[in-house]
Amino acid sequence: MHRDILADHPEFAATPGIVENIERVVAAAEAVSGNHDGALEWLTKASLATFDGKTPLAVIGDGRTDDLLHYLASIESGYVG
Repeated sequence: MHRDILADHPEFAATPGIVENIERVVAAAEAVSGNHDGALEWLTKASLATFDGKTPLAVIGDGRTDDLLHYLASIESGYVG
């Protein structure tokens, strides 16, 4: 499944650890949303103001997976500001 994402977004394929980082972020997003398909869609389509309007996949591609995971953890804990 995650390799399909990379097939659709080959610009990220050479990023070290990209598959593992996608898996970590999708798992965290699914924990927040409760929906695996929604988490996959969010990964490639959401525009995150916190990250200058980038998609979560682009944030991972920038090497900021941990920042993205912290962002998701703050949402899961109820932080909205």
